[in-house]
Amino acid sequence: MDGLKFFRDLDKKDAHKVVISVKSGKLKPDDIRALMVVRTKENAEIALLVTLDEPSA
Repeated sequence: MDGLKFFRDLDKKDAHKVVISVKSGKLKPDDIRALMVVRTKENAEIALLVTLDEPSA
C-alpha cells in the first residue's frame, strides 16, 4: 500500500477509506491479489491501482 485517503458521501457523516497502490513495472496477477488483501485488511471501500503500463486490451 502506497497511500491511504478518506472520502465522505455528501449525505452521510461517516468517512470511507481508499487504499492506493502505485506500480511502475510490469503488473502481475499477484499485484492485484495483494492489493485486494490490503483492501480487505484495512476495511477500505475502494482499492485504487495506479500504473505506468499501457493497457493490454
